[in-house]
Parts: sequence; structure tokens; C-alpha cells
Amino acid sequence: MNGKLISIEGIDGSGKTSLVERIKSKLNRGIIYTKEPTDYDTGITVKKFLNSEIDPLSLAFLFMADHSEHISRLIRPSLDQGKTVVVDRYIDSRYAYQGVTLQNYFSDPIRWLKNLHSPFSIKPDYTILLVVDLDIAIERIKQREQKITAKDDVIHSDVFKPITFEKRDFLEKVQDNYLKLAKEDSERFIKIDANKEIEYVEKELTKELLRCIEAS
Repeated sequence: MNGKLISIEGIDGSGKTSLVERIKSKLNRGIIYTKEPTDYDTGITVKKFLNSEIDPLSLAFLFMADHSEHISRLIRPSLDQGKTVVVDRYIDSRYAYQGVTLQNYFSDPIRWLKNLHSPFSIKPDYTILLVVDLDIAIERIKQREQKITAKDDVIHSDVFKPITFEKRDFLEKVQDNYLKLAKEDSERFIKIDANKEIEYVEKELTKELLRCIEAS
């Protein structure tokens, strides 16, 4: 594979998805932009069960199925063609989030997840982690929800509605997992302060993406 895989990570409220949308038109260069969960049938199934009462272990396997489909259908072929792929959420989201939800199942859920994914997953060349203060993240989430509920049109089922996944204590544990992952793989991770205004963070993200793309 001659292409380059760059993932963008961060807890809900870090501004991650909004930032990726803002830079798409400004930084195309033939870049393949994608996300997890995907828009394939596997990803739609994941979204369907995100806020349900599904068993966390069952949800983990649904995520894994979508991840596998994503790699086989888009990521691996694109990398084989020498293209740059930028992913909004990828394998480290799995480790960070499910490292919390699976705590009652395994003594070391992140290690279990890594062992499960290692035979087929593709490790990113670079991972940009947006780090945000929990109070700021929660406030952004509240503002986003107010905008959604204020709309007159019907809220479609694929719109993510934060319930369990955006409680403060949960997000704090998720961000702790992200920071541990970044510390363990410091050469791959690039941390950006996402507390500032979106225009500033967008400039920083664009700068780091360009650096990653142009790195030999």
C-alpha cells in the first residue's frame, strides 16, 4: 500500500465532525474523506443501535463488522491506489469508547479489542486527536441538541442523539483512554487544543493535515 491513512479523533463535543466538513472543500487534493460508522448497511445498523439497550458486547461486534466492511470496500483499495484517506473516527474510537463500555466484560478491554482487530485492521499513519475540556464539550453538545430540537422538520433516524454516550463521566473516561493511547503511540498521534474558537482549530487541523500528507 502506497497511500496514506490519517484518522481524526476526539470525544463528542470536540468539534471533530464540523471541522472535517469545513476543511473538505478547502483541502481536497484528491483526498478520500470517509467516516465511521459508515453509510454502508453495516454502519446504518450500528447507528440504529447506538442509543438502544443493546448489549455493549453485541454493539462492539457490530462496530467491528462495519470497520471490516469499511476497510475492504474503501480504505484498502484507496491506499493500494496511492490515495490519501482521511477518516472521521476510526479504530482508536473503538478502543477509547468501548474501552469504557466493556469494562464489566474484560479486565483490559482495550487489549482485548486490539487483539480482535489486529488480524485485519489497518493502522493509521497519523492520528490527529482533538483534546477538549469536558465542560466545553458538554456545552457544545447542549447547543447542538438545542439546534436539532428547534428544527421544524422531522429529525431523521440517522441523526445521532446523544444520550448515554455523552454523559460527562463517560466522556471523561473516553478522553482519558484517548490520551493513554496517544502516550503509548506518541509518534503517530498529534494532539490539538480544541478548546479555542472553531476558526483557530480549523487552521491548526488544516496545518497538521497538510504536514501529514506531505510527510515522506
